[in-house]
Amino acid sequence: MIIKLVFVFILNGLALQANSQQIDKWKLSDLMKYYSKNNDTTYVVNFWRATSKPSLDQMPLLHSIAKSFEDRKVKLLLVSLDTKKVYETTLKNVIEKRRIKAQVVWLDEANVNAFSSEIDSNWDGVTAATLIINSNVLSVGKERRFFFKEHLTEEELTAAILNARFPSPYPKYKHRYISPTANPFFLTPFVNAAIYRCLEMIKDPLINRCGVTYFTSSQKQVYNMCSGRVEWIGNNGIYNVMSVRKDSASILYYNLEKVFVNRNDSIIEGQIIGEAYKGLHDRGSNIYHKDEYVTGVDMTFMDNYQKRLDKKDFIIRKKDE
Repeated sequence: MIIKLVFVFILNGLALQANSQQIDKWKLSDLMKYYSKNNDTTYVVNFWRATSKPSLDQMPLLHSIAKSFEDRKVKLLLVSLDTKKVYETTLKNVIEKRRIKAQVVWLDEANVNAFSSEIDSNWDGVTAATLIINSNVLSVGKERRFFFKEHLTEEELTAAILNARFPSPYPKYKHRYISPTANPFFLTPFVNAAIYRCLEMIKDPLINRCGVTYFTSSQKQVYNMCSGRVEWIGNNGIYNVMSVRKDSASILYYNLEKVFVNRNDSIIEGQIIGEAYKGLHDRGSNIYHKDEYVTGVDMTFMDNYQKRLDKKDFIIRKKDE
């Protein structure tokens, strides 16, 4: 009985100690130092207020996304913009009540205008916002940052995180969604791509499937051809296959040695999604361009859209664009 009482006393003491832990106070310099590390990590920095219901309603999504990316070097930081009074009297209780597990800091800056312009020149420092940033120049070529002054959907948040980690080097291209319309054009999945061949369309009573188009390139990075969501990723025992869905159409990518995205990820046009094998790996033999990287693309349309894709349907990516 005495042992049990001692054990309960110790647990209660630990609980009181945990509850007494203070939320760190950071200055703007501390925050900028935190997310400016050149360490191949993407930081999701959410600016919120404990007194704002929209901010609190966004928390479950932020935690869910952070958990889904936890094995891909993505960190979530919640930066409280609350007043000093709220910080001292309310903030900790809100965190405990909402069961917020992510790291929380309080921004100890009285001059809103001074710190907000340092984060983003168009931000007033009052409204909730989210900064997504990757400062690893070696990984992404330059600092990649996305700043949103409104609450994000799951698709917007996921796409921004992925694009910060695997950015598109073709910012001048606008999104061209796949749709059953006349004369669509699609970006090729390689830089400096060459179209090796387009196979004949496969007739199917339920769907109209355009033939597989094989692309070759001297570079192995494979770029997504249109915005959408990753339907599935599989392996046929030889290479990885990936399906991206947008509205009534799907794109299948073949001959992938590596895949950089996961199922259900929202991805955008021009985003790096993986790397191709050198040569086409089919039944254990390289049958197309052994000295170049090869990927196959199969586009499936669900709205009775019959068209065989050919060279004229693609916009060739140029290395310097």
